[in-house]
Amino acid sequence: MIKIKLEPFEIQMGADVATRRFVENLKMNRGFGHGFKGTIDKQIALGISGACSEVAFCKAYDKYWNGSYSHEYKEYTDTDISGNIEIRSQYKKLENYLIIRPNDKKAKFVLVIDESPNFSIMGWYLNNGNINEKYLTNFGIQSRPYCYGIPLSDLYNMEELCQTK
Repeated sequence: MIKIKLEPFEIQMGADVATRRFVENLKMNRGFGHGFKGTIDKQIALGISGACSEVAFCKAYDKYWNGSYSHEYKEYTDTDISGNIEIRSQYKKLENYLIIRPNDKKAKFVLVIDESPNFSIMGWYLNNGNINEKYLTNFGIQSRPYCYGIPLSDLYNMEELCQTK
């Protein structure tokens, strides 16, 4: 696990991008997806958490963060970070899992835990389209679509991330 602290200006940068992403999704009539039933406030907060987690990863690994979003009313198809890396963020819970959906892009998925301004990069897992079915779950929530929930104990060490193609 790698811990990183964001400075206020870095949190502002993430928040700015998250609100742009939110507005662009409104313009395209796109919801938050995947069975999300929360309020707009919660949706924006989760968006800020996600963007700040991307900033934290890039700060920790000295990578460029382009703050991507589509202003062309179309789906953004690149990965969050160069090197085919997708960032997944969560707030700290009793049990955190890296969530990968069955139709997600093939990429290296990294779990970042948000305890803003502090973030923890927990590990990563490769989605090559062949994830073990033992991870398939809806976490007992019948209205939730099935996803792969990879427990922290099964995530790969971050040192190995840059060594994979």
